[in-house]
Amino acid sequence: KSIETISDTFLGGRTCGFFFHPVAKEYRILNVRKVETDEYEYQIYLFGAKKWRKIANPYFSRRPTHYRNKPNKEIVDGNPAIVNDALHWCMNEIIMVFDIIKEEFSVRPAPERSYYWMRNLYVKDDQLCFCRVIHGEPLMDIWILEDYENWSWVRKYVVNLDWDMNKYPVEKNYFPLVWIMGNIRVISIRNKELVLFWKRRGIFSYHLEFNTVEKLHLRKSKMDDIIDTNYDWTCGFEAYNETTSG
Repeated sequence: KSIETISDTFLGGRTCGFFFHPVAKEYRILNVRKVETDEYEYQIYLFGAKKWRKIANPYFSRRPTHYRNKPNKEIVDGNPAIVNDALHWCMNEIIMVFDIIKEEFSVRPAPERSYYWMRNLYVKDDQLCFCRVIHGEPLMDIWILEDYENWSWVRKYVVNLDWDMNKYPVEKNYFPLVWIMGNIRVISIRNKELVLFWKRRGIFSYHLEFNTVEKLHLRKSKMDDIIDTNYDWTCGFEAYNETTSG
C-alpha cells in the first residue's frame, strides 16, 4: 500500500467524481470550476501520469449540484452513480451524464416530473436506479433503467414509508413525520434488500418483495446531533458504527 499526494485542484475547482477508467486501467478524479455565468470547465486528475489536464470537451453549461442542506445553497455533488462507463448525477428534473471514454457530457430526462422530498441515483444489479420520495406522500418510488440505450425507465417498487411511530419512533422534539421525509437516505439496494438511513429515526433494512421492515440497532456518536450545517448529511450515516442487527 502507498499514499499518493495529489497536487491542489485547479483554482476554484470542486471534486464531482471519482472513477475507474476501464481502458487506461487507472483511477481518476473529475473536478469542475465556474468560468462564466452559465459555463463550467472540467479537468481530470490522472493517477498514472500524476497530473491534472482538461478533459477532451472541457466546457459545459451545467455542473452537478444538489440542495441537501440549504434550499438556496448549491453544493457540488461528488457522489455520482457509475454504470455503463458513465457518471450520472440527479439534478431536479434532469440527469447529467459524463461519458468516461469520450469525456463528453449530456443531459437526459428524469423518469417522471414532480416535486420531491428526496431523489437520488443509485446502482442496483448493474442498472441505474432512481429513488424518490414525492412531496405530500409517505411513499418511495424506485425506478430501474431497464434499457439504457433507449433510456427506458420502469417503476419497479413502491415502498410504503408510513411506519408505526410507536415501533419506530422519531427522536423527541423533532419535526412531525411529514417534515422528515426529506431526511431519508438510501444506503444500498442489493438483490431484494433496501437499506435506508432515516435521520433522527435510525437505519432500516426493507425487503422489497415481502414489504417487511427491520431496524438495525447501531451505536450512534454525538456527530449525529449536528444539524443545519453542511455536515448534516456527511456526518449523519457515517456517525453510526458497530453494526449489529436485531
